[in-house]
Amino acid sequence: MVNLKLGTLLSKILILFSSLLLVLLIAEFIVLRKQQKPEDIWHYKGLFQIDGELIFSLKKNYTRDWKFYDGDAIHLESASTNDIGIRDRNYTSSEVFDKRILIVGDSMTFGHGVKNDESFPNQLENFFNNNSNNVDVLNGGVKGYGTDQSYRFYKNRLSSIKIDVLVFAVYKNDIWENILQPLYTIENDELVELNAKKNWLYITGMAQSITPAILRKSNIYNYFLSSIRSKDIFHLLPEYDLRGRLDWSMRKFYLQIADLKKMSE
Repeated sequence: MVNLKLGTLLSKILILFSSLLLVLLIAEFIVLRKQQKPEDIWHYKGLFQIDGELIFSLKKNYTRDWKFYDGDAIHLESASTNDIGIRDRNYTSSEVFDKRILIVGDSMTFGHGVKNDESFPNQLENFFNNNSNNVDVLNGGVKGYGTDQSYRFYKNRLSSIKIDVLVFAVYKNDIWENILQPLYTIENDELVELNAKKNWLYITGMAQSITPAILRKSNIYNYFLSSIRSKDIFHLLPEYDLRGRLDWSMRKFYLQIADLKKMSE
């Protein structure tokens, strides 16, 4: 009697498993065959890595050459990072400067599409030093960052660097990045930290890191990534319309600047 019940249970499990497999095969080869694949997400590839505090960040002591096309022109971005994870050279404790400037920001600061020495922080440093000024300019820019990430990057990882001037560089799309990749919200007109691991970009990065390569090519997997792309899965954003969220993002930026001013005092 026991063996009969066990055999019936195993048969039901086998039928259930076979049915599930059939559904997956139908979804893979028929339903999702022409499903548009998600855009390639670069934020955790090559020079970049997923980061539980910043969503993504630059790898330390890493060099990467990237070639891309802009119409008929070919650009080579040869980038290397140092031991604190910024696009700059390593420094020794014996080096002395009259002034040290740190610039944090997005791809405009990082130098999208140019070599290390062609980025504007390096160009600024050359300008100072060619005019008999011993000035060190550090490039703390990271591609794809909004002001939320730049602000947290400085506060949590770069604020221990002894500097004379901090430049918080902002480009107009940073306000939109604060909505796609929020690390702060506002309560009682004060900044409140959000969990980076609840952001869709961090989740897709984790999925990429733990999913075998053969499964990453499947239609089902790509459908999954497409379904969560740019989604506020954990409801981190306020219940505003788009105009309201843009205003909310701008307010975060003003509060970040105000806090940086207090830190400088």
